[in-house]
Amino acid sequence: GAWFNGRTSVSKTADEGSIPSAPAILNGMYNTGGIAENRDNWTVLMKKLLDFIKAVRAEWFKIVWPSRAEVIRATIMILVFSALAALFFFIIDSVLNAIVGWIF
Repeated sequence: GAWFNGRTSVSKTADEGSIPSAPAILNGMYNTGGIAENRDNWTVLMKKLLDFIKAVRAEWFKIVWPSRAEVIRATIMILVFSALAALFFFIIDSVLNAIVGWIF
């Protein structure tokens, strides 16, 4: 163990840390930096990317787009409720403005 001075050690090799001579492990495989390993990692990465693109494409075809009538109905509802909210806040603002004007 490392000499204890009240602080935790920041060294990787103190207190059973990493071993500098051991190869790094990436995704459960040893990565020694060789050409074959890099080619295998590239192949795995490309396969994962291709699988992701296939999954995105499959989800794209599951989308159910709203009909024109549904879009028009929703737009009208948004416009009506926005107008009601604007009217509500206009009334509240006018009342508060009148009260403040009456007080001062």
